[in-house]
Formats: sequence, structure tokens, C-alpha cells
Amino acid sequence: MAMILKCKMCGGDIEISQDMTIGTCLYCGSTMTVPRIDSEKKARLFNRANEYRLNNEFDKAYEAYKAIVEEDEQEAEAYWGMILSEYGVEYVEDPKDKKRVPTCHRTKVQSILSSTNYKQALQYADTERKFIYQDEAEVIDKLQKDIISISVKEKPYDVFICYKETENQSGERTQDSVLAQQIYEVLQEKGINTFFSRISLEDKIGRNYEPYIFGALKSAKVMVLVTTSNDHCNATWVKNEWKRFLNFMEEDKNKVIIPACYEMSAYELPNELASYQVQNLEKIGAVQDLVYGVTKILGKESRESNNVIINELLEEKNTREKRNGILIRGLLLSVICFVLFFGGLLSTTAPVDNGHVSMKFSSLSLRFQEYNLKFSVVWLSGMLIGFIAMIYGMIKGYAKPLCKRLLLLGFFILGLDLFVMKLWGFLLPGFKFYYGMIFILVFWIILSKLKLDSKRQVLIRLAILGVSCLLGFSNLGFEKEELTDQWQITSKNQIKVIDDYATIRKEATSSSEELGEVYQNMVFDIVSKEVQEEKIWYEITTLSGKRGFVSGSLVGEAVVIEVVDEYRNLRSGPGTNYKKIGKVYMSETYWGVVYKVSGNDIWYEIVLSDGSVGYVCGYKNDKSIKVIN
Repeated sequence: MAMILKCKMCGGDIEISQDMTIGTCLYCGSTMTVPRIDSEKKARLFNRANEYRLNNEFDKAYEAYKAIVEEDEQEAEAYWGMILSEYGVEYVEDPKDKKRVPTCHRTKVQSILSSTNYKQALQYADTERKFIYQDEAEVIDKLQKDIISISVKEKPYDVFICYKETENQSGERTQDSVLAQQIYEVLQEKGINTFFSRISLEDKIGRNYEPYIFGALKSAKVMVLVTTSNDHCNATWVKNEWKRFLNFMEEDKNKVIIPACYEMSAYELPNELASYQVQNLEKIGAVQDLVYGVTKILGKESRESNNVIINELLEEKNTREKRNGILIRGLLLSVICFVLFFGGLLSTTAPVDNGHVSMKFSSLSLRFQEYNLKFSVVWLSGMLIGFIAMIYGMIKGYAKPLCKRLLLLGFFILGLDLFVMKLWGFLLPGFKFYYGMIFILVFWIILSKLKLDSKRQVLIRLAILGVSCLLGFSNLGFEKEELTDQWQITSKNQIKVIDDYATIRKEATSSSEELGEVYQNMVFDIVSKEVQEEKIWYEITTLSGKRGFVSGSLVGEAVVIEVVDEYRNLRSGPGTNYKKIGKVYMSETYWGVVYKVSGNDIWYEIVLSDGSVGYVCGYKNDKSIKVIN
């Protein structure tokens, strides 16, 4: 059975059947999502909700859509209607192509894409509706972001005056507007920055007012609601403003709304405003009393328009903010230095082939590897110099030219040390540390010779560091072999990764270029074996065809073992401190790897018949475990 549904863009008729979810308006020609209508009642509910929204009565529309959801919680179109009401979306005709495009009357900081109602609409929508919702949501999200980006550029306001400008029938100016202007003029004389749309928006003719209204509502600490009747107070755009301000008050408890009534009782105000103190504008001196109350709320005294006094106050404020800014910057710089220094200390003590930090605080000693000794000492010295320079500059005062240079030098040394040491080794394989130090020195000299102020120098350095770091990090994406069921030992000419991971290197040395990583329990065929730096290196080929060397200290070579003793204990780890999980018996044979050699003990990781692993111990000087050649 066909039913008539009102277009949510223009209010025209859409003829739909029960199974339709997409319809076309007979009047404006717009194609849009429609609800699944299975009854006349549901059609009436949607038509009423759409009518409210078309009349920009967004609160009533939201409640009407919400009522539909309470009856059918899986109706995607009702959730979408709540979204349109929540963000005050109205569809207007584009004069160029005559298509209906959305505009927003209720800007929110929260993105529409993160709204719960939007997520519910997507959850219950079919494929066609979901695509349309997503496309419209992206358009609305961009509108919201554009509005916010414009609003933040506007000057902040202390007070927002809310009122009805013209009468509905005659179009003449209301008494509310005249009273509001009187209040505005007195507030301006007192030096209070006040938003009064009649004047504040007069230079915005021809533009969308929403960014400026949103910015004023967001920044104002006080709203003065001027009204002479319940009808004026509940007028669509007046209500839209004070309702939005009430929402901002929930986020910011310092905001205050003051209803100011003339020739009407406080009891005639909407229920949402009933709990607030009302200012009666009929009393003699009411405007002056209102302004006095506003200045107290704002924490301002009535100020003379004396330029000398104003300039003194501004100068004092700027000095205080500058002093606070210096202190905050100094604290942030010291924290950054502290983190970089000790982070670098930890990083430089790490072996280059497995990344395990070899710093033992328990013995209060630092164990630099022989390979990393010069590297670590020079780098840490540079970082320490940078750290001291920055702290000294902070203590002595950021404003002094010498201390500015020390701060910049300290930051530069710390940043470039970190950059050269940690990133260029990946970006430019074989790049030497000493070349990096020469680069730092030359770059510093060239930049210092340029006649740029310190701020521009800092920006240039940060830009170069940022780009270089991004380039460096883009080269850190090593190939990660995925662990699958096929990682099983099937031949003696294989190795198994026994550490958390092992670095693949181009050549059989710990200083060679890093090609990628393989991970614990992966098994590879041995291509060749070399002894370099008093350690064994195995050449392997990964599934993706990458070929390189891994350190023998991080992998175990495959063996077949036979139990010669009557039995051996099976443990959960390679040591007697691990719990017993079973036994293996004489003449049983297992695939395994040499996992750990400690003194006379040789621990083997073996694979049991059920696919699980365990650890057994053999000894160099007896025949309890026999390796079968």
C-alpha cells in the first residue's frame, strides 16, 4: 500500500511503499533516505517530526524522532532525524544547480561522525541508506569544521544579548530589540565586549551568520535574555540561542544566563529558565542594576575610558603572561631534556642485534658493549652538553640573548643527536656517526650566519628535523614475517628463532645493514653458516625471498635427540627452576633445537607428539641425551 511521506528537505510529497528505503520528492526532485513505513501512525509521526525540523524547531523535532525510536529502536531513519535536529541541519536550495544542500544552525564541537545517534543509524541501515548517511555526514562534518575554523578567528565576547529582532506579522522592530540596544550601549561604555546581533552582524551581510553566533555563544560568559512575552522568548531563533547557551553552561559552570523581562511575569518564562534569577526591566534604574550585576559576574569594575589606565592594565597583563610563558616553556624544556637524556642513555646501551637493554642498575654499573663504547660516550656527551645548556638558559632567563642561544643550542644538540643516531642509520645505511657530528657542526654554523631571528631559526630547525624524522621513520617499516602453523622443524639443516625476535642483516656482522626482523618460533632452512666476531651467523631466506644473516645467539639449530637414560624430566622452561610438566623415556626420539648451553648443561627444546613443546637437560660429559647425526 502506497503512503505519502513529507520530504525532509522541502516538505513536498514522497509516495512510498512499505519496502522502500530510498525515495524521490515529487516537488524538489531530491533523492533521499526514507523510513520503512508499515502503518499510517508511523507515517504521521515522521511527518510531524519533519515538519518541526523544517520549521527549525529542532528541539521539538528531536523529541518527535526520539518517540519513534522508543517504539521501534531499529528504525535507522529516526536516528538520522535525531542527528539532523541535534546539529540543526536545514536543506536550502543552491542557486546554481537548484539542488538541496545542508546548512547547519547548531554547531557542536563534537564531530557528527562520533555521535551515538549516527552510529546507531549506520548500525540499523541497509546498504543503500548507509552509503547515503555516510556521504551526508561527511558533508555536515565539513560544514561544522568550517564554521568552527571561522568562529575561532573572531574576537571573544564577554556578554551575549539574546532577543527577538522583528515582529512576525508586521516585520517591524520589536520592543525587545530597543531594550536590548539600551543594555548593549551601557555595557559597551563600561568596556564590556558585548554581542548584539543588530550591530555585531551588520558587517556580515551576505554571509552565513552561524560561525559568528556560535563563536559568540561559546566565548561569552554571560547571556542576557531580553524578552517582553512568552511568544518572543519561544520564537524559533531566540529559543535556539538560549537553549544552546544552556548546553554550554553544562560544560562550563562559570557561564551565567540572566533573563531580563519587561511587562511580563517571571512565571511566563519557559520551564528551562524558571530556576534562574530574573531581572525586571520595568523598575527604575533596572538597566544600570543589570549592568552592575554583569560586571560583578565578569569580575570587572566599572572602568573609566581613560587610555592611560587601560594601557597600564594591558601592559601588566602582558608582562604577567610573558613571565608565566617563560616559566612554562622552561619547565617543558627541562622535562623534554630529562626524557631525551635518560632515554638516550638506555638506548645506547642496547646490543645492536637483539635490542635487549644491558643496563644493570642492581650493580650500579653500565655495561657498554665494545662495539658501542665510542658511540655511546660521544653521543651521551653531546646530550649532556645540550641538557646543561638548556637548564642554564632556563635558570638565567629566556629573554637574555646569550641564554636564548644556549637554549637553542641545547635543543639543537639533543634533537639532532637523537635524529642522527637513531634514524639516519636506517635512512642511509652505512652512515657513520662521525659524519653525523660534522653535519651537525656545519649545519649549525650555516644557520647561525643567516640573519634570522631566533624564532625563525627554531622553526627552520624543527621543520628540517620533522621532515628528516618522517623520512627516517618511513624506513623503519621492516618486513614482519607472519607466524603460521607451517613453522615446524622438518630437517636438521634448519634453525628456529628462540629469542623474542632476531634482526636480519645484510652481512654476517653486527654492524651490517638491517634488512628486517624474524620472530620467536619461526623456522628457516640454513643457506650457509659463518663464524664472525667469535659468534656463529646463519644465512637464511624468508618466505618473501629476503635473504640475510641472523646471529646464532638468538636462534637454535635443529637436532634429533634420543633419550638414553631410563627417563628425563620434561620442564616448562630451560632450567631446573621451571616446573616439571612430564617425562620422556629411554629410546624415545624427538625433533628439537639446542636452546641453551650453560656450563655443563645443554637444554633442548623438543616438540612432543601433540605439537606442544618442553625442555629437557643433557650433559656434556654423559650420555643421558644422544644427538642423532
